[in-house]
Amino acid sequence: MNEHITKYIQDLTLNSSIDGTKFSEIIDSIDCNFPDDYLDFLRETNGGVGFIRDGKYVHFWRAEELIKFNDGFDEFLPDFFLIGSDGGGTGFAIRRKEGTFVSFPFIGADEDTIENVGKVFREFLAYLSLPWKEDDEDEYEQQDY
Repeated sequence: MNEHITKYIQDLTLNSSIDGTKFSEIIDSIDCNFPDDYLDFLRETNGGVGFIRDGKYVHFWRAEELIKFNDGFDEFLPDFFLIGSDGGGTGFAIRRKEGTFVSFPFIGADEDTIENVGKVFREFLAYLSLPWKEDDEDEYEQQDY
């Protein structure tokens, strides 16, 4: 695996690699232009979970889970293929045609809430290595109860 990718995933708890034939069957059955560096990562690690350096928490799904977790998702955002989440309300996906990476909220996801977060997997990992941004203003007004 590329050393630029390895430095970002060193703190992840990685899964065991997947059988090459099974991996190819799964990936070939999905209509998505997966970036090669993401496929190399998934083939070698079969996903993983944890923090990307000092940044965000991520759960990269196993190859065997990709189809299940995308079941029905294409009804809402057909141009995207889910590859993981932050374990909470944020999803991570690949634009099916372009093969680029995006982040978006699971609730209320639409074209306006999608954030482009990397043209290649290494850029996506660099984005994940950054801490979450805190809003400059309070999201809710404090009320007396």
